[in-house]
Order: sequence, then structure tokens, then C-alpha cells
Amino acid sequence: MRHPIIGLTLHYRHAALTDRCVRSLLADGADAVLVWDNTSDGGESAKGITVCQEQPERIALEISPANIGFAAGVNRGIAAILARWPQAWVFLLNNDAEVLPGAVSTLREALAAHSSAVVAYPSMQQGAVIFGETFYQCHLGLFTKQQLPGSIRYPSGCALLIAPERIELPLFDEDFFMYGEDVMLGARLGPQRMVHVPRVLVRHA
Repeated sequence: MRHPIIGLTLHYRHAALTDRCVRSLLADGADAVLVWDNTSDGGESAKGITVCQEQPERIALEISPANIGFAAGVNRGIAAILARWPQAWVFLLNNDAEVLPGAVSTLREALAAHSSAVVAYPSMQQGAVIFGETFYQCHLGLFTKQQLPGSIRYPSGCALLIAPERIELPLFDEDFFMYGEDVMLGARLGPQRMVHVPRVLVRHA
């Protein structure tokens, strides 16, 4: 079964960044994108996302009446996507990031090849730094690239391909307004339900 790949990004104030993010997903083969506007300005900022006007058939815009936070915004965005595209896999991407060529197909193949995995995630470039697998040592409060004893491996919420049918939704714990929800997801899933693609497929501002 071919799952449509639907992008999901949370918009907050910076229309130019969101525009670039959405364009990168569409250019790389995403079937459509849902933009969840968390700016709480009645959609004024979202009017600057020009790709929404250029390709309305491929972009859904949901305007939240309030900034409900990252975790809740993602959860609501996934629910909106599944209501419209019930068989979709969701490509979550920060609005200040963009996918590099081949990201959609590579992550799709990785997630399809690992039937127990809920998410597939790539390595990312941020400036001159490459981020691959990351770990959180909860007793010391350390984020590391190396797994220390007692560490939790977690997938960065910046870029995730999600198979919603493989997990009980909602995906993120909404007790986290922003930051930490991806660490909690890693603890919930465990290493067998995540697949990391070591290739750099996302550029993050």
C-alpha cells in the first residue's frame, strides 16, 4: 500500500521561513502540506505564505485561535491530516528547516522497510554542525551525541516521518508546551520503534 506523504509544519510569525519549508517539501515529492498556524493573530502572518495562494490544491491551512504550543499543534495537525487523508504518513518539519533532495523518498523507504517503526528521521545540518542520533541522560540533564549509561535515544521533532497507524495517538505529550516532547516520545517508543537514516537530508536554520 502506498501511503500519501503529507507534510506538516507549524507556522509562527515568520512567513518567509514557512514558505521556504513548504516549498521544499512539495518540490521533493510530498503529496500535500498542512500548515498549522500557531501565531494567534487571526491568520494575518499566514497571509505572507505565498505558496498557499500559488498552490491551494496542495496546501491546507489551519488557523489556531491561540498558540497552543508545539506538541499540541502537531497533535492537532496530525488529526486534521488524517481527517482529510486517512491513510497518510506525516512528514513533520520545523518551519525554519527545509528538506534536501531525496528526503521524502529515502525516509519513506526506511519506514516501509522497518514495519515495527513508528518514525523515521534523518541526520540534519545546522550551520557547520551535523546532528545524527541524539541522546538525553535524564539523571544528569545532558544532551549528547554518544549514548551514556541510562540515556534515552530520541528522534528530533525538527524532522520526522510518522506512520500514525502504528501508534496510539496523540503522538506527543501535551504537558510539554515546547521542547522535551521529542525526548518523551523517544522514551515512549524505545529504539525498536524508531529508525535513524544517517544521511543528511534536512537543513535546519
